[in-house]
Amino acid sequence: MGGINCSKCTITETDTTTEIQNKKSNITETYKNHLTEIIHLQYLIRRYLRSPNRLNPKVQIQTHIPNPSLEKFPQNPLSSSQKLSSSPQNNNLSYTVTSIEIGNNAKYTGQMLNGLQNGEGTQTWSDGARYEGEWLQGKANGYGTFYHINGDIYRGYWKDDKANGQGTYTSSNGVKYEGSWVDDCQEGYGVETWKDGSIYKGYYKNGLKNGYGEYSWDDGSKYSGNWVNNMHEGYGKYEWFDKRIYKGNFHENNLNGEGLYKWPDGKEYFGNFYKGKRNGLGRFVWSDGRVFVGFWNDGKQDGLGMYVNESKRKLFGVWAFGKRKKWLSEDEVERMKNEDDQKLKEILEFKGKEG
Repeated sequence: MGGINCSKCTITETDTTTEIQNKKSNITETYKNHLTEIIHLQYLIRRYLRSPNRLNPKVQIQTHIPNPSLEKFPQNPLSSSQKLSSSPQNNNLSYTVTSIEIGNNAKYTGQMLNGLQNGEGTQTWSDGARYEGEWLQGKANGYGTFYHINGDIYRGYWKDDKANGQGTYTSSNGVKYEGSWVDDCQEGYGVETWKDGSIYKGYYKNGLKNGYGEYSWDDGSKYSGNWVNNMHEGYGKYEWFDKRIYKGNFHENNLNGEGLYKWPDGKEYFGNFYKGKRNGLGRFVWSDGRVFVGFWNDGKQDGLGMYVNESKRKLFGVWAFGKRKKWLSEDEVERMKNEDDQKLKEILEFKGKEG
């Protein structure tokens, strides 16, 4: 069997799936850059909404605005800064103020009821942050717009001072989210876009990508599949800008588990992956029809394998760290069959498995 060209039965470095680390199409590195902006997007408004310091406009929109008692209002409710209308049928006192201080660092203009913001109104904080929209019993409820001091803007629906329902968040650096919110978190279906042209369309839970989603990078690469907490997890499909395609399982953004990896020149690998590399049992097919079925470790052939050459002749051998160590004789292979060698049995069964 010395006439076999060993280099032809060995997977070369250019065949390895570590090409996934390509700078432009990398699943993790490019995504990390966007992830920073995603986190910025998701938590910026919550700095205004959730801080326990309700009177600090630099960290929140006030979720519990101090209720000014009626005795603190001017004696004449019909002064130049206020208009008052009340119904004799009940004790509710409704009025419109042109300007009133809320705490020590905010001013409110709009409708009020019994000393609370109620109806249409605008509240402006001393640092320049501003909310314009609907209020109910002192809290943002209904449709409104919040202007952050750094230029970020949220337009959408609110419930009890929290983003709830459909809303659009646009950051000053060009990141934009349009979709559903629950208690300040992206929840349900939404679309995120970045200034470089990248886009995500899919589902969220607790402010993170969860469920099915499609993420397209500016270079043409695309991932479509399942997400868990902002990471590719479970079954998905990744398409590179150079037409390479992987369909299979992911774990924490890595190719992990069983999958099919195809190159545009016709090569393909079907089998197991671990942390982005071929690992375990797998089948590699060259574009000229040659086949290797066997065991892998760290992306390289390692252990027992079967090589099918251009003439469809089957040869069995042993590889180590990507290099063939020896061919097995026909007698050796027959003895392994008779002894019901488990690894040989797995190879023979896996050869015809669909990718």
